[in-house]
Amino acid sequence: MLLDTRGTPLRSKAFHDTSYGWAPSAGNTDDYAAAIRQLTKRYVFMDADRIGIYSVFYRAGLQNFLERQDIYKVHIQGGCVMDARLIGASVVGDVWEGCEGPSEERCYPEDLAENLQGKLLVIHAINNHNAPCYPPATALRLLDALQRADKDFDMLMLPGTNESYGAYTTRRIWDYLVEHLAQEVPPKGVEFKASMF
Repeated sequence: MLLDTRGTPLRSKAFHDTSYGWAPSAGNTDDYAAAIRQLTKRYVFMDADRIGIYSVFYRAGLQNFLERQDIYKVHIQGGCVMDARLIGASVVGDVWEGCEGPSEERCYPEDLAENLQGKLLVIHAINNHNAPCYPPATALRLLDALQRADKDFDMLMLPGTNESYGAYTTRRIWDYLVEHLAQEVPPKGVEFKASMF
Protein backbone atom coordinates (compact mmCIF):
# COMPACT_ATOMS: atom_id res chain seq x y z
CA MET A 1 0.00 0.00 0.00
CA LEU A 2 1.19 3.50 -0.80
CA LEU A 3 -0.31 6.44 1.03
CA ASP A 4 0.27 9.99 -0.16
CA THR A 5 -0.79 12.55 2.43
CA ARG A 6 -1.85 16.15 2.20
CA GLY A 7 1.01 18.52 1.46
CA THR A 8 3.07 16.16 -0.69
CA PRO A 9 4.15 16.87 -4.30
CA LEU A 10 2.08 15.99 -7.38
CA ARG A 11 -1.08 17.22 -5.69
CA SER A 12 -3.08 20.41 -6.19
CA LYS A 13 -1.75 23.77 -4.97
CA ALA A 14 -4.24 23.75 -2.08
CA PHE A 15 -2.94 20.36 -0.92
CA HIS A 16 0.68 21.45 -1.31
CA ASP A 17 0.05 24.64 0.67
CA THR A 18 -0.90 22.66 3.77
CA SER A 19 2.77 21.83 4.39
CA TYR A 20 4.31 25.10 3.30
CA GLY A 21 5.95 26.75 6.28
CA TRP A 22 6.18 23.51 8.26
CA ALA A 23 7.73 20.57 6.44
CA PRO A 24 6.75 17.79 8.92
CA SER A 25 3.11 18.42 8.07
CA ALA A 26 3.78 16.81 4.67
CA GLY A 27 3.81 13.52 6.61
CA ASN A 28 0.37 14.35 7.95
CA THR A 29 -0.30 12.50 11.20
CA ASP A 30 -4.08 12.59 10.87
CA ASP A 31 -4.04 11.17 7.33
CA TYR A 32 -1.91 8.19 8.32
CA ALA A 33 -3.90 7.54 11.49
CA ALA A 34 -7.21 7.56 9.59
CA ALA A 35 -5.84 5.26 6.88
CA ILE A 36 -4.45 2.80 9.43
CA ARG A 37 -7.75 2.65 11.30
CA GLN A 38 -9.65 1.99 8.07
CA LEU A 39 -7.20 -0.67 6.93
CA THR A 40 -7.25 -2.56 10.25
CA LYS A 41 -11.05 -2.71 10.04
CA ARG A 42 -10.98 -3.92 6.44
CA TYR A 43 -8.18 -6.49 6.71
CA VAL A 44 -8.45 -8.94 9.61
CA PHE A 45 -4.79 -9.94 9.28
CA MET A 46 -3.69 -6.44 10.31
CA ASP A 47 -3.13 -6.08 14.05
CA ALA A 48 -3.89 -2.54 15.23
CA ASP A 49 -1.75 -3.15 18.32
CA ARG A 50 1.39 -3.95 16.30
CA ILE A 51 2.02 -0.98 14.03
CA GLY A 52 5.50 0.38 13.54
CA ILE A 53 7.29 2.92 11.37
CA TYR A 54 10.70 2.98 9.73
CA SER A 55 11.72 6.38 8.40
CA VAL A 56 14.84 7.69 6.75
CA PHE A 57 16.28 11.19 6.94
CA TYR A 58 13.69 13.91 7.49
CA ARG A 59 11.88 13.78 10.80
CA ALA A 60 8.27 13.36 9.64
CA GLY A 61 8.21 9.67 10.61
CA LEU A 62 9.64 10.38 14.06
CA GLN A 63 7.28 13.33 14.47
CA ASN A 64 4.36 11.11 13.42
CA PHE A 65 5.39 8.44 15.93
CA LEU A 66 5.73 10.81 18.88
CA GLU A 67 2.48 12.63 18.07
CA ARG A 68 0.44 9.44 17.71
CA GLN A 69 1.45 6.98 20.41
CA ASP A 70 -2.16 5.78 20.29
CA ILE A 71 -1.44 4.29 16.84
CA TYR A 72 2.25 3.43 16.65
CA LYS A 73 4.08 1.04 18.95
CA VAL A 74 7.56 0.93 17.38
CA HIS A 75 9.63 3.41 15.42
CA ILE A 76 13.06 3.15 13.86
CA GLN A 77 14.59 6.46 12.89
CA GLY A 78 16.93 5.00 10.30
CA GLY A 79 19.02 7.80 8.97
CA CYS A 80 19.68 11.23 10.24
CA VAL A 81 17.56 13.15 12.68
CA MET A 82 16.84 16.45 10.97
CA ASP A 83 16.77 19.77 12.80
CA ALA A 84 16.57 22.84 10.56
CA ARG A 85 18.16 24.95 13.31
CA LEU A 86 21.41 22.99 13.14
CA ILE A 87 21.90 22.01 9.51
CA GLY A 88 24.52 23.59 7.27
CA ALA A 89 22.05 25.27 4.91
CA SER A 90 19.96 27.59 7.08
CA VAL A 91 17.84 28.55 4.09
CA VAL A 92 16.07 25.18 4.42
CA GLY A 93 14.59 26.19 7.76
CA ASP A 94 13.82 29.73 6.60
CA VAL A 95 11.97 28.54 3.49
CA TRP A 96 10.14 25.49 4.86
CA GLU A 97 9.66 26.37 8.52
CA GLY A 98 9.67 30.15 8.61
CA CYS A 99 12.15 32.60 10.09
CA GLU A 100 10.46 32.48 13.51
CA GLY A 101 11.29 28.82 14.03
CA PRO A 102 9.23 26.35 16.07
CA SER A 103 6.25 27.26 18.21
CA GLU A 104 3.86 25.42 20.53
CA GLU A 105 1.94 24.09 17.53
CA ARG A 106 5.08 23.45 15.50
CA CYS A 107 7.70 21.72 17.56
CA TYR A 108 10.61 19.39 16.97
CA PRO A 109 10.75 15.72 18.01
CA GLU A 110 12.93 16.63 21.00
CA ASP A 111 10.04 18.76 22.26
CA LEU A 112 7.79 15.70 22.10
CA ALA A 113 10.09 13.42 24.13
CA GLU A 114 7.58 13.26 27.01
CA ASN A 115 5.11 11.53 24.66
CA LEU A 116 7.25 8.42 24.17
CA GLN A 117 5.53 5.23 25.30
CA GLY A 118 6.46 2.78 22.56
CA LYS A 119 9.80 1.38 21.46
CA LEU A 120 12.25 3.69 19.69
CA LEU A 121 15.53 2.92 17.93
CA VAL A 122 17.55 5.92 16.71
CA ILE A 123 20.23 5.19 14.11
CA HIS A 124 22.75 7.88 13.22
CA ALA A 125 26.11 7.84 11.50
CA ILE A 126 28.72 9.94 13.28
CA ASN A 127 30.51 10.97 10.10
CA ASN A 128 28.87 10.46 6.75
CA HIS A 129 28.40 12.33 3.49
CA ASN A 130 25.36 14.10 4.97
CA ALA A 131 27.18 15.31 8.10
CA PRO A 132 27.11 19.02 7.10
CA CYS A 133 23.32 18.87 6.83
CA TYR A 134 22.66 16.29 9.53
CA PRO A 135 25.38 16.65 12.19
CA PRO A 136 25.42 14.18 15.10
CA ALA A 137 24.23 17.04 17.33
CA THR A 138 20.76 16.68 15.79
CA ALA A 139 20.46 13.12 17.10
CA LEU A 140 22.17 13.94 20.39
CA ARG A 141 19.67 16.72 21.16
CA LEU A 142 16.85 14.19 20.74
CA LEU A 143 18.63 11.61 22.91
CA ASP A 144 19.28 14.23 25.58
CA ALA A 145 15.60 15.21 25.62
CA LEU A 146 14.59 11.55 25.95
CA GLN A 147 16.98 11.08 28.87
CA ARG A 148 15.70 14.21 30.61
CA ALA A 149 12.16 12.85 30.18
CA ASP A 150 13.35 9.54 31.72
CA LYS A 151 12.28 7.56 28.65
CA ASP A 152 13.68 4.20 27.57
CA PHE A 153 15.03 4.09 24.02
CA ASP A 154 17.69 2.36 21.95
CA MET A 155 20.34 3.91 19.77
CA LEU A 156 22.84 2.75 17.21
CA MET A 157 25.62 5.22 16.45
CA LEU A 158 27.66 4.14 13.45
CA PRO A 159 31.22 5.38 12.95
CA GLY A 160 32.04 6.82 9.56
CA THR A 161 29.38 5.07 7.54
CA ASN A 162 26.05 5.92 5.97
CA GLU A 163 23.42 4.52 8.30
CA SER A 164 20.97 3.79 5.48
CA TYR A 165 23.12 1.23 3.69
CA GLY A 166 24.60 -2.13 4.48
CA ALA A 167 23.69 -5.57 5.68
CA TYR A 168 24.51 -4.91 9.35
CA THR A 169 22.15 -1.97 9.74
CA THR A 170 19.42 -3.74 7.75
CA ARG A 171 19.68 -6.77 10.04
CA ARG A 172 19.46 -4.58 13.14
CA ILE A 173 16.32 -2.88 11.78
CA TRP A 174 14.59 -6.19 11.02
CA ASP A 175 15.65 -7.67 14.36
CA TYR A 176 14.13 -4.69 16.18
CA LEU A 177 10.84 -5.07 14.33
CA VAL A 178 10.71 -8.83 14.92
CA GLU A 179 11.47 -8.42 18.64
CA HIS A 180 9.03 -5.60 19.36
CA LEU A 181 6.20 -6.15 16.85
CA ALA A 182 6.19 -9.91 16.29
CA GLN A 183 7.38 -10.30 19.91
CA GLU A 184 9.68 -13.13 18.92
CA VAL A 185 13.41 -13.74 19.24
CA PRO A 186 15.02 -12.69 15.94
CA PRO A 187 16.54 -15.66 14.08
CA LYS A 188 20.33 -15.86 14.03
CA GLY A 189 22.44 -16.28 10.93
CA VAL A 190 20.07 -14.60 8.49
CA GLU A 191 22.12 -13.07 5.69
CA PHE A 192 21.07 -9.65 4.39
CA LYS A 193 22.49 -8.65 1.03
CA ALA A 194 20.26 -5.66 0.32
CA SER A 195 19.76 -2.39 2.13
CA MET A 196 16.50 -1.06 3.56
CA PHE A 197 17.04 2.18 1.63
